[in-house]
Amino acid sequence: MAEPVKCAACGRAFNAAFKRCPFCNAPALSPAALTRIDLSAVAEQAIAANRPLLSLEFHPAAVAALDAFFELTWGTEGKAPQDDAWQPAAGQRNVIISFGAFLGELLRREFGGAWKDDPAQPDNPYAAQVVLPGGVVVFPISKVFRRLQNGREEVFEPLHQLVRQKLGAQATSAEIPGWLRQAKHFEGVGRPDLAVAFYERALALGPSPAQRTPIEEQLATAREKAHVAESEAEAAAVDEAPRPPAAAAPRVPAAGGPPPAPGRPPEPPATLPAPTPVTAPPSASGPAARLAEIEQIEDVGQAVEAYARFNAEHPELAEPWRERGVGLTMLGRGEEALACFDRAAELEPGEPKSYDHKAVTLTRLGRVEDAVRTLDEGLRHCPGSGTLLMRRGVFLTRLDRNEEAMRAFDEAIRVDPQYPETWAFKGDLEQRLGRVAEAIASLRHYLAVKGDSQEKRVLAARRQLQALEEAGPPPGRRPA
Repeated sequence: MAEPVKCAACGRAFNAAFKRCPFCNAPALSPAALTRIDLSAVAEQAIAANRPLLSLEFHPAAVAALDAFFELTWGTEGKAPQDDAWQPAAGQRNVIISFGAFLGELLRREFGGAWKDDPAQPDNPYAAQVVLPGGVVVFPISKVFRRLQNGREEVFEPLHQLVRQKLGAQATSAEIPGWLRQAKHFEGVGRPDLAVAFYERALALGPSPAQRTPIEEQLATAREKAHVAESEAEAAAVDEAPRPPAAAAPRVPAAGGPPPAPGRPPEPPATLPAPTPVTAPPSASGPAARLAEIEQIEDVGQAVEAYARFNAEHPELAEPWRERGVGLTMLGRGEEALACFDRAAELEPGEPKSYDHKAVTLTRLGRVEDAVRTLDEGLRHCPGSGTLLMRRGVFLTRLDRNEEAMRAFDEAIRVDPQYPETWAFKGDLEQRLGRVAEAIASLRHYLAVKGDSQEKRVLAARRQLQALEEAGPPPGRRPA
């Protein structure tokens, strides 16, 4: 058995046979590189470990991208606002150090300078500082600590803006390509609402007339995509997210929201008394108890790390692989999630959840045809699954294979007539195909099952049915 090594990014030991740390996904380093944390190397590892949701690079636009990522992943309120006694858990410490290292390295590379340890506590990475030209000192890891603790009031962009002001640096049109790369990246991961903000920031930098026209066209396209995505979410909730591996879902705004504007008055970086490292509570004994413990973790990123450790120790159990994949999908790391779902399907081929979760993840990666093929594979193993049939109909509709989709909905209703969402999706497709009478009947059935529910999807269906009934069916046809 290979000797354990210590991860340079998160500090935890793992089997040297792994090419990446199973806890934080950082590349494995040789023992010789582990004598001291190299924050520049940790910054590089943070870039690699957080793809594909984040396309980090050492560019000012990445600061805004990091703000958006923190809001999506950890919400706006913070873990313990203004609680001086708060200490981060193990997974949160890794987040703080890795993203703090990235933020500090970005400033160092943009403006020059060097990393320095606090002479009073040289082994405490929370106290690490970046000394920039002119004696400007920034505490980036401390800043990320406070962002996780206090939420939106500690956004990163004002710090970057303040450093620019102190050093007399100005944003220029030369930065436009970086803002465009971030915009295209967020479009590529299914967040055109965030892409809009980055296109707007690119335009604010004053592109030449030749540059401006294509950027404005891309902005218009992103706005349209965002509008369509918002309408679909309100009216159909097609891609209902699978439950996270934690007891509570992260607070994610409905439209994500743009990164905070640089016009907000920047706040000067402040030192933070270095928190005393927290010792993680002892793990429960036995796989079942361990899993029950993991299920109580509220932070999705931390839960994913815990499942990774559990997978390494108990690779024969399917459900932890699925739960880890769900968490990775929620974090935007879809490609990594696919491997988890494949492993779960190998271990438990008769369980439809593996294929369903994989199909949803594939659509979020823009691979709808692959998602349909995954559902077909699942149906070969689970031919009576109403969920897979329903999902297949939804994704076939996206490919404009409408008659196939209708057959999938009908079959889903035949095998599982009590599942109401299939009736709602069928009604949407019938309306789209001009089959108004059938759409009215399907929506009535859906609403009868849902009763007095105030879910957004139900409220949208009520409005949809009312509009259809007011318009009336085509002449010669009556709703059932």
